[in-house]
Amino acid sequence: MNLKGLDQVRNGKFYLDAALGKMRTAKPGTIPKDKTKKKELIEKEKLRSLRTSLKDQMSRIVSSFPDFNNLPEFYDRLIDTSLDKDRLRKSLSTLSWSGDKIEELLADTLKKMTNAQETAVERHKKAFIGRVASIMKRLNPHLDYLESARRILLTFPSVKTDTYTLCISGFPNVGKSTLLTKITTARPEIGSYAFTTKSLNIGYFDSRFEKVQVIDSPGTLARFEKMNGIEQQAYLALKYVADIIVFVFDLSEPYPIDDQLRLYENVKEMEKPIIIYFSKLDILPKANAEEFVKKMNLPDVAWDFLELKDAVQKKMKKRFH
Repeated sequence: MNLKGLDQVRNGKFYLDAALGKMRTAKPGTIPKDKTKKKELIEKEKLRSLRTSLKDQMSRIVSSFPDFNNLPEFYDRLIDTSLDKDRLRKSLSTLSWSGDKIEELLADTLKKMTNAQETAVERHKKAFIGRVASIMKRLNPHLDYLESARRILLTFPSVKTDTYTLCISGFPNVGKSTLLTKITTARPEIGSYAFTTKSLNIGYFDSRFEKVQVIDSPGTLARFEKMNGIEQQAYLALKYVADIIVFVFDLSEPYPIDDQLRLYENVKEMEKPIIIYFSKLDILPKANAEEFVKKMNLPDVAWDFLELKDAVQKKMKKRFH
């Protein structure tokens, strides 16, 4: 799902002013010679223009937001952690209501303007604009909330929930982002200190079966409610998006091995296929890692990134055959 295309949501006055600007230039297709009838038809067309402009603008806002009743589970849970979904639904339904209410007011006003004198036509026109302005003012709290929600939604990662996905898990600064650059074309910013991942880094590589989505997901031992936003995104990606997990151990111990093992046990609870990968084997003896694998009885180890990609495709083969 890509939420990056959500347009800025403005206040009611902004949309009303834009609609009034269009209204001033609106004209009926044919203009009768009768002065009274001419005034009636011109003003009716202007009010129709006002109605159409506002209704279109509100409909455009509503349709630009995702359907919160039919979200992939990853995004459904992610929105639950950041926004009030009931309030979102209410705000969007109120915008839809405004279009229907303006339509209703227009029908009543056009009926009153039919065969009315010029002064009455002008009076009904002003009354309609006033009532519409009142409706738009009432929308402001909803428009404000939708704009704040939009800004939060823009921070969400663009995860393809229907694509075969590999999640790289492990503590921060153990080499996950470096591994991502080796197996995909992604080029995340890699820091030299812990907790540098500011967003979920995502890349792709082609397999014999289909394109594989790879997510670099920062790990933590904190409870979900204690995680920061990026850590929550990572947890939800592991739980709801991952088809396979690569767990990265760093035996140089930027984090104690016992903590890394505890995180590994937490990840195992996801009940997803796991491949073990060791980072920094260029500076640590491979024998140390082999002894660690034997001691901890770790299954499915890949010793380099090419072996890792091959192991992933072997796991995929079971799914596609």
